[in-house]
Amino acid sequence: MLTERALQAVARLVPQPDIVLITGDLTDCGLAAEYGLLSGLLARSLPMPVFVIPGNHDKRKALRSGLAHLPGVTSDPTFIHY
Repeated sequence: MLTERALQAVARLVPQPDIVLITGDLTDCGLAAEYGLLSGLLARSLPMPVFVIPGNHDKRKALRSGLAHLPGVTSDPTFIHY
């Protein structure tokens, strides 16, 4: 999977980044299962904090549920912002 390979490449960078910022459409269709898959990939691949910014195709409710463990995703009741 290309996403997994990309995340692993980021994890191997020297020096490692302090954070990772993922922007834009985080999934293909905004399905809860897709955010669950992404959550697992992030947990397995990246040891540093990950911040996400939703794109216009992301489904906010599913994103907030599936990625609730990431910084800033559920800190506001309506928006995802930092």
